[in-house]
Amino acid sequence: TNRNLSAFWSAASHLLRKSEDSRTNEETHLMTEKLTEIFTKTSDRLGRFHPRDLSTTSFAFAKIINHVESHVRGDERKRGDYIPVFNSLLVGEHRARRDLIFNFIASAAARSVHKFDARGLSN
Repeated sequence: TNRNLSAFWSAASHLLRKSEDSRTNEETHLMTEKLTEIFTKTSDRLGRFHPRDLSTTSFAFAKIINHVESHVRGDERKRGDYIPVFNSLLVGEHRARRDLIFNFIASAAARSVHKFDARGLSN
């Protein structure tokens, strides 16, 4: 469901903190495939998310992107194997994917603003 996809991305930021360089190439490849599948499903459905799920997903994307960009800039010493995967999925070359994602989220939010319920967002 859209709610599950939203919850996944919210939890995914925890993967970044637990990222380790000790994974095999096969494990990293499998993880990359799975994350790509989930991202594809999310991007296909994002325009149909309810406001709460859209908000949760966009906040999760922002947290992940912030973490990834700080690693790419070299602000952090440890570079885990999740960083390149999330960088290619959510940031892209010259931040093109990041900008595209957030422009699409903004457009989806504008189309669904009439469904917004502040009480539902806070629960």
